[in-house]
Amino acid sequence: MIYIKALFVLVSFLVNTTVTTAISYRLPDSTYPSHYIVRIETNSDLGSADNYTGQVTITLNVYYPTDQIVLHAADNLEILELQLLQLESGETIVVQSTELVNETQFLKIYTDRVLNETEQYQLRISFQGRMLRERVGFFLEAYQNGAEKEFYAVTAFEPIHARRAFPCYDEPMFKATFDVEIECGKDYSVHSNAQAMETQMVGKDRKLVRFERTPPMASYLVAFMVSKFREEVRDFGGLKIGMITQPDGVRSRNFEFAFQATWFSIDALQRYTGEKYPFAKLDQVGIDYFYGGLENWGLILYITDALVVDSQADTWDKVDSAKLIAHEVAHQFFGNLVGLTWWEHLWLKEGFATFMSYKLTELFLPGARQVIKQQYFMDRWEALHFDADSITYPMSNYVEHPGAIAMHYGAEIVYNKAACVIRMMEVALGEGVFMAGVQDYIANDRYGTADPYKLYLSLHEFAVLPPNVHIAEIFHSWANQAGHPIVYVEKIGEFGWYRLTQQMYCDAETCKRSRWWIPIFYSSYELGDYFGGWFPDSAETITVALYGNLPLVNNRGYGFYRVSYCQRGWQDIIINWNNIDSESRAKLIDDAFYFLWNNGSTIEPLKAMLDLLKTESDPLPWLAAMDDRTMRKLLLMVKGRSEVEPFVQQMARNLTLDMLKIFRNDTRIESNLARRKAIDWEERMNLTTTRRVGRSNQGSYMCPQMLSPELMVELRCNVKFLIEMLRSVDLTVCFNGPDEFRQFLDYLLQSYECPEVLKVILIVLREGASHVDQLIDKLANDLYDLQNSIESDQLEEFLEGVTYYIYDPYHQRLYQQFIDRLEVISEEQRSTLFRLLDSQQSRIASVVQVLLKFQNFLSV
Repeated sequence: MIYIKALFVLVSFLVNTTVTTAISYRLPDSTYPSHYIVRIETNSDLGSADNYTGQVTITLNVYYPTDQIVLHAADNLEILELQLLQLESGETIVVQSTELVNETQFLKIYTDRVLNETEQYQLRISFQGRMLRERVGFFLEAYQNGAEKEFYAVTAFEPIHARRAFPCYDEPMFKATFDVEIECGKDYSVHSNAQAMETQMVGKDRKLVRFERTPPMASYLVAFMVSKFREEVRDFGGLKIGMITQPDGVRSRNFEFAFQATWFSIDALQRYTGEKYPFAKLDQVGIDYFYGGLENWGLILYITDALVVDSQADTWDKVDSAKLIAHEVAHQFFGNLVGLTWWEHLWLKEGFATFMSYKLTELFLPGARQVIKQQYFMDRWEALHFDADSITYPMSNYVEHPGAIAMHYGAEIVYNKAACVIRMMEVALGEGVFMAGVQDYIANDRYGTADPYKLYLSLHEFAVLPPNVHIAEIFHSWANQAGHPIVYVEKIGEFGWYRLTQQMYCDAETCKRSRWWIPIFYSSYELGDYFGGWFPDSAETITVALYGNLPLVNNRGYGFYRVSYCQRGWQDIIINWNNIDSESRAKLIDDAFYFLWNNGSTIEPLKAMLDLLKTESDPLPWLAAMDDRTMRKLLLMVKGRSEVEPFVQQMARNLTLDMLKIFRNDTRIESNLARRKAIDWEERMNLTTTRRVGRSNQGSYMCPQMLSPELMVELRCNVKFLIEMLRSVDLTVCFNGPDEFRQFLDYLLQSYECPEVLKVILIVLREGASHVDQLIDKLANDLYDLQNSIESDQLEEFLEGVTYYIYDPYHQRLYQQFIDRLEVISEEQRSTLFRLLDSQQSRIASVVQVLLKFQNFLSV
């Protein structure tokens, strides 16, 4: 699964990093499925009602003797009839009772005898279901087809919503084969994972479509769709690729790019993994207002715009589309062919899919390398910044509660950090070695499940490492610890010897005293790139020889760590600035900003690097400097602090004018984002009287929609798309004043019936809209009034996130008073929130003191 670029910045503060409850949400492993027959019968007219009937027949194996069968069924399913047979003899097993547990969504079936592990059983359940309107499970949607209102029904099960469509073992380790049968109105087309093998009429106006048997797969990958969408199919080397979208004549003709990107990705992945794509077809469905992509095996869902890319489209749009397609196609191998044992290791599929999406897109669009490089660095920065906060968590992070599993899909760690760590290991081990290890890993567990240690064992078969070191030690230090290291570089004498020191860079308690196996990449501008070996986790300091003048450690950002230098090192960097590659210049600026948040030691080199930007024509260093997490964050930190705010504002204003001078009329493709960002800053700094609507063409129509009460009500529980919409506009210029912003807040906050709307509020806070002061005031009142309707743990986790986006002293006091009077949180929770707020205030105070100390220097 992937959420489009906008959602890659989803704030993942609601992730439940530990499970302390006595309730177990995991199924017992006494029984497990080997095969399903899933039959779904919809109404002849989908728009007439949202109910459907179904029957699921599950072939069961018994792992150890038991007198109960436990599987999943959600509360929108009503069990009508249940029958259990001994498969070989056909003997009926008496079911003494059944129990549906709402908290765990367990359907417990108690038998009159002990089931034997030497026998197979068949469980047949007839049920009635209700299609949902929340874009999860088996959901029903309306759309306009000219003057007519039409409906379609489709599934979105990842991660734990198959149980909302039919009773099943809804955990990733329970892989089974599936036979899918759909009965519906005769005018509808029907699609599922596998190819349709039989269609027969049922009376005058209904038909039954049966599909070929699937390979073994997890329940969350099962997919079916009933619609009147338009379909175009092409044959690529014997593989039928289909594009299925709403019947829109204008958009339906523009699938050429998506066809080519899909086939390129499949072909490249077959060669990379050494495995053949297992289906005879791959259908791709475009849905308006979807949240990106969903990797159902053989039936991928996308936001429609990802599949409809005009030949004259902007390079950025082509890159976004190709990356999304490559990501979802990569899942056909990483996650689908080789599955997960549990959601704890979600990074194993999402990290690899993200890693492959960059690799494949660069191969597919070689002329867009600069654009792809910028997107990679922005995702990397985002992961580094999130991973430094106290709310971060390890890549391998055990979650069990259904809400925690869903929230585990935050982009920063299991997508972006994991992709960066995988790329780091590929560069350190060598591309050929890494690919050989991946092929071995997939070959060993095709159609099965795997955990990271199976990957480590395969990589170790081919890796060349220091004596007595296993790749599992190295990889484990990155996957099982939150945070990441800082490497301090200090030159010793004049003969190329350097002292390297590693320290933890993370505020989370789980990071304390962490160390890593760090690959030391470095370059010298006259000698090129080198791999300097491994910095072991057993050492805090090592001494190494680095060749060439001005060797830069982790120069191109191959490693997922930050680097700082002694004073002499920073001076040499500034002197040789124009000899340093653009990736390293951008990385140095980003690192320097974040050392400013930590200890203020980089204020002088940071100011020097910012001064050098006025001659910088490469967009990447500018994007690093003027990012929301760098210069924008600095402005927010000093807001309301009259002793430092004016000269920081002036510094930002000067940078904006320089950026505009360079990029306003720059028509290079790779300058597109820098040009838009310069114009954004022009408005933020009140340097123009001309008001735009949003950041992009997409933002230009989304901005007014945010003031549509009908759309906001419809999207309030479609959180993924709502966040994408918020990220696609510039909230600092989207509203014509505080009244419009207050109207938007009223629409957004009028109901907390969908708790995930709290994530939307975090996005609005993180964006720092010009009227965000009103949001702080309104939140304090609304949340206090609604505190009893929000779970205290969820409220606490949300408030922890809010802490990091309140900078103004007045709002910090207001926030503190609000926490103090909340009644639904415990004293321990209140203490945690106060501690985080104190830490935030202390960090801001430290930055302000550094700025005051260097005020004259900065003002020059």
